[in-house]
Amino acid sequence: MKKAVLLAALAAAGCGAVYTSPAVHETGAGLALGAASDLDVRVVPLTHAAVVEANMSPYAPPRLPDAFRPRPGAQAPALGPVDARMPELPAPQAAGAAGAEAAGDDLPAVATQPAPPPGRPALRLPPAAPPEPYRIGVADVILLSADTSNATLDQVPGLIAAQTKRQGYIVQDDGAVAIPDVGRVRIAGLTLEEAEAAIFQALVEKRFDPSFSLEIAEFNSQRVSIGGAVREPRIAPITLKPLRLSEALQMAGGVNADGDYVVIRLFRDGEVYQIPFDRLYDRDGLNDVTLRDGDSVFVDLSYDVEQARAYFSEQLRRREAELREREFAFRQRQADIDEARFALTIAQFEAQKVQLRNQLAQLRLAAAQYEAARNADRRADEAAQRAAFRDRLELGAAPRGYAYLAGEARRPTRLPLPFEGRAHLADALFNGDGLSIQTADYGEIYVLRASSRPEEFGAVTAYHLNARNAANLVNAARFELRPNDIVFVAEQPITTWNRVLSQLTPTVFTQAAALATN
Repeated sequence: MKKAVLLAALAAAGCGAVYTSPAVHETGAGLALGAASDLDVRVVPLTHAAVVEANMSPYAPPRLPDAFRPRPGAQAPALGPVDARMPELPAPQAAGAAGAEAAGDDLPAVATQPAPPPGRPALRLPPAAPPEPYRIGVADVILLSADTSNATLDQVPGLIAAQTKRQGYIVQDDGAVAIPDVGRVRIAGLTLEEAEAAIFQALVEKRFDPSFSLEIAEFNSQRVSIGGAVREPRIAPITLKPLRLSEALQMAGGVNADGDYVVIRLFRDGEVYQIPFDRLYDRDGLNDVTLRDGDSVFVDLSYDVEQARAYFSEQLRRREAELREREFAFRQRQADIDEARFALTIAQFEAQKVQLRNQLAQLRLAAAQYEAARNADRRADEAAQRAAFRDRLELGAAPRGYAYLAGEARRPTRLPLPFEGRAHLADALFNGDGLSIQTADYGEIYVLRASSRPEEFGAVTAYHLNARNAANLVNAARFELRPNDIVFVAEQPITTWNRVLSQLTPTVFTQAAALATN
């Protein structure tokens, strides 16, 4: 009788009536009664290709609040890689060298009379620019005239009164003119209308309101040099009326050569432009260039670019020497004035310097105290923000992703996914609550992941890791976990029978005791 009871209990355990062991079943496989599911389960072996495909699923780890981030300090910019390769030399032109040798063997005949150049020079015009009004510059002479018929000399500034005598005033090196009783008014770089407005404003500020007119008596700040094959080489000023190239040539007495062999070269901003003389008036005067300050015009007969460049360089050096000499005179005059002014104010300056040093020391102390207080407030505020964030995490109020560990683990638990980082399957298996060495089946480790696509609702992918071969654990260290992943570890077969016997033993003893009583 006892043997019959024991056999019946073992049979019940074998059919799952005594103990039920959880497992992962793929959809379509033969399932025992009660093991069916409405989910579409697909089992995928966890190979390297499967790891790469699974890790490609879109996922952005949540970010920590800014209070957890250290404030970056000043860092030197990173230098990029330096290319230390030597530049490549151009390949020698064998054909040109051979041609030169051949030319050396066959010299041309000696020329007995001048001959025209072999080719016609090309037309090269400077870029077109819109016309601009004349702007007053250093060394220009201006006249300031006022109607003083109904005013005394005490009512009108000295300079305005003096203008009835047509005295000129030079724009000095700092770009200003000195008006007695009014002061220095900067007009360099202004048009005639803008200069009138600036002087009028200065008079109003000094409580003078006369009617006056402003004109430029001498144009000295903007010049153009003309040289080469002209009758009267000169330096021509630029006035209120734009200066055209043809007008500049006429001012120099015209071209002193046959126009068929003349090239006009224009040196501007380091570039050389050229216009054949016979094409100067082509296209309805479109080649008649408007000249600008600093241009150099050279009328050339020999088509020698180096000669033109040398002329331009000489004109530039001459212009620079004149400007330096004028600037030196202006600066010497200004230095005399400044020396007298500094002699009167040196004591006051020293006192102000001491006062400024004291103020600077006080400002530095106040800035250091303010910075220390601000840093303390900021650190306290960041500490409060970090504490509040940790409280929200503890209460579940802050959004965070979790994965779940189930099956034969030391303790089934919920695994929080890290902020600004990624957790891997190996992190879940080998932490303090990971695999149970005594009961876990290393060949039956699964990661259950539900599809996030609406059209695949109910689809579950079960990534199967067979860790009986320890080399496959490398894939576990690469497999990234996603929120709501379930890591399931099945039990060993011997564990199943051990648990059946542990549940069956009390039942057998109870039945045996009942039979012994009867």
